[in-house]
Amino acid sequence: MMNIVFPEFYDELLEMECKSKGCALNFNINLNGVKMKFNFYDIVRFTQDAKSDLEEYGFFRDEDAVILPEVTREQIYKYLSTLS
Repeated sequence: MMNIVFPEFYDELLEMECKSKGCALNFNINLNGVKMKFNFYDIVRFTQDAKSDLEEYGFFRDEDAVILPEVTREQIYKYLSTLS
C-alpha cells in the first residue's frame, strides 16, 4: 500500500489558493518514506510561466514540473499514485 504524506501546512485554505493560482511550487511530499519535490501546475499557469521565462531568459526549464488538470489534493494524489 502506498503511503503519501502531504506537508502539514497544506490545509483547505492553501489548497484553495493553489487551485486558484494554478500552481504549488517547491511542494515537498513524503512518498513511501522518500522525500520528493514537485512543482505542480495547471496548464494555464504552466503556459504563462513558460512564456514569461522564454521572453525574459530565452528558455524555460523546470525538471520538477508536473501538469495537472487542476492543482488540488485529489489531483496530486492521483498523480502520485501512478509513481509506485
